[in-house]
Amino acid sequence: NSLEISEKIGSYDFKENLDLLPAEYKDPDYELEQLALTGLAKRGFADNEEYLARLNEELEIIKSKNFSSYFIVVGNMINWSKDNNILVGPGRGSAAGSLLNFLLGITQFDPLPYGLLWGRFLGRWRVSYPDIDTDAANRDILIDSARELYGDDAVIPVSNFNTLKLKSLIK
Repeated sequence: NSLEISEKIGSYDFKENLDLLPAEYKDPDYELEQLALTGLAKRGFADNEEYLARLNEELEIIKSKNFSSYFIVVGNMINWSKDNNILVGPGRGSAAGSLLNFLLGITQFDPLPYGLLWGRFLGRWRVSYPDIDTDAANRDILIDSARELYGDDAVIPVSNFNTLKLKSLIK
């Protein structure tokens, strides 16, 4: 079956290093840094050396991987949700270890007091976009707003629905 499918497809010219994000920013690295510094000041950490060092470490890796636009887009969508009374979870998984995520409002946890590890979320070894797990109360409204903002051709809903059987709930 695989051979039959591949013969039907024929050859495909794979492209590398494509920027698949829906939004274009004039200077995403600069814009992300400014958003982060605003978040740092808003939380009272603008002069805190520990926070500045951690933020610089995270931004250095994010910029080196050209992920700045990704963080801006995710932050915009989560903050739009909050501004429009759509319940959004506080953040899950390794994304909670990122100070930048906290400063952008993507997560609601300050990772430093809890010793949460940034490297589990995004390190120099990672080649793909990091996974930011987010729960939203009304994903259809969120998807519609993303389509309005970025265009139909730039938004593809991806989700994971879980169901639990009675036996696993009792354990």
